[in-house]
Amino acid sequence: MCIMMPLDILRKDMLASAVPVRMRGQKRPRFRSILTAEFGSGTSMRALSETAQVGLEHSPSTRAYSVILALVTAACLVAACSSGRSVSSGSTATTPAWAAALGPEVTIRPPGSNPPGGTSSPGGAVKAELAAFTSGHLSAMCSYIEPSVQSKCSSAVAGLPAAGVSYEHFALGFIAIRGTQALVGTLGTDCEPNMSPRCVTNSDPASIFSSYKTFDSLYSEAVASEAAPQHAYALIPCVKIASHWYVLLLESSF
Repeated sequence: MCIMMPLDILRKDMLASAVPVRMRGQKRPRFRSILTAEFGSGTSMRALSETAQVGLEHSPSTRAYSVILALVTAACLVAACSSGRSVSSGSTATTPAWAAALGPEVTIRPPGSNPPGGTSSPGGAVKAELAAFTSGHLSAMCSYIEPSVQSKCSSAVAGLPAAGVSYEHFALGFIAIRGTQALVGTLGTDCEPNMSPRCVTNSDPASIFSSYKTFDSLYSEAVASEAAPQHAYALIPCVKIASHWYVLLLESSF
């Protein structure tokens, strides 16, 4: 972790070190009386400030501190760039504490994003798939599922009536992306009449992510949960194929 010391603190330290040794420990006169004695009562405070600033900027000590500050800044930038983990632009928060446990090369997208429904992003794929599912357009839902199982999905839902599924107050939670894989968190109340329990609510955007598990572990758990008989909140696994994102479902899910 890099701790940047503000420039004004560095300058204060420099000024303190510039005081002659004989003055340390002695009672210092009032600041204004020193200025009057040295420069005369007619010298303005602004002029004195400008004079002091010029002298400060050209002093050897200031140049040394400037070099140190530049080196520290560069070191922090290198450390940030080499962490292998980032929060996408648009986030106003710092990286969550649990993000480090996911492993390197993972990009975190903050909750509340609103991508267009479709296959251009993991969040968009989940948004479109759930919208089609809850509105009863089951055949349309299949187009947002991983291509290798789309035909089986279409056959499974052909002729089926709307399932009466609802997802109230839907929103995207945290999204973690690594290469061609992604984990999408969701917020809201998911109700499916043929499942037990019938409704499941999640209000924590970091739910499951905050378990401090690796990305691989969470991805495997998310894939397995797709075929689980019990209705419970889970992250939604997505996969990127030929520049398009799809919800990953196993054949055993149908």
